[in-house]
Amino acid sequence: MLAAGSLDGSFGNGGVLISQLGFNEDGYSVAVQADGKILIAGTVGDSAGTGNSRNFGVARFNSDGTLDTTFSVGGVDGVNGLAVVDFHAREDLARDLVVDASGRIVVAGAVRTATGQQVAGVARLDSTGQLDPTFGSGGKTTTAVPFADVELRGVALDSSGNIVAAGRVQLDPFDSSTTQFVVMRYDSQGIADSTFDGDGVVVTDFGWRDEAYDVAVQSDDKIVVVGSGSTALATPIKFVVQDLSLPVALQVGQATFAAFARIEWLLASALVVAAALNWRSRRFALTLSLLVALAVIAQAVWLLPILDARVAAIVAGETPPASSHHGYYATLEALKALLLGLIALLGLRTR
Repeated sequence: MLAAGSLDGSFGNGGVLISQLGFNEDGYSVAVQADGKILIAGTVGDSAGTGNSRNFGVARFNSDGTLDTTFSVGGVDGVNGLAVVDFHAREDLARDLVVDASGRIVVAGAVRTATGQQVAGVARLDSTGQLDPTFGSGGKTTTAVPFADVELRGVALDSSGNIVAAGRVQLDPFDSSTTQFVVMRYDSQGIADSTFDGDGVVVTDFGWRDEAYDVAVQSDDKIVVVGSGSTALATPIKFVVQDLSLPVALQVGQATFAAFARIEWLLASALVVAAALNWRSRRFALTLSLLVALAVIAQAVWLLPILDARVAAIVAGETPPASSHHGYYATLEALKALLLGLIALLGLRTR
């Protein structure tokens, strides 16, 4: 696509490229090399077409969209241009790739072992599309989290050439709500970095259904991960493993609290209306509902503007004086939870 947003007629067929190189392929990530060649990482099915096994796949195209036949010469089924990495497992799913300064290609994803456990899988190809024997075991490495399933979805490199990959870990393979953020770091040889939280693996729990989708490394090697998650009170948008700068963290929290304040306005209004419609039989419930609404109003009208001003001051490089307003906000959160619990109990008693 051209810079103006129109399709580039010099690429593929009128700006569109549809390519079938194997069986049941999926593309998940794309990168452009320094020479303009295009790398696509994803999964490719077995050559028999049974769908019982899938492997990492990396295809390379020239800048005009034609397959680069100098890449992975003599590859799977004799197809040049497609590198297939088989971890000899039930299913290998490539999710992201990155190219290092030497032109080597690092691919990260998930590997389903013969026992059924899903572990993290990382492979490195040289610039010609062949597995790099100096990395891991024959160009591949896997990392398991005991009794859990792992899927890496993003990969990046730090200034030392270490590989940083992020994704999700599902603590209960049968319950998708038990997922948490996971970040792994390997050295340039594919060995888990023991200087990174002791074993090269960091798991972060936000509360419920936490999944990391991508990772980036700042110029000072701080790691930023983005994804989704849920807690009882807020949805984290991003987190860092190593000291995310305070201004960025506060701006994320500011956006999150603003979004949830709007939602709570709507829910509190609905609660008051529902109680008011039955006020004769549920006067106490109406009183409790009004208290919940007052707590929401106090947070939105009084506390959030003050907290927003503190965020703005910190982002501007100022140091605001100590304040108890965060404590007040947390106290009102606890009060709302208590009041809502009482309303629920009243509802059960009147049934």
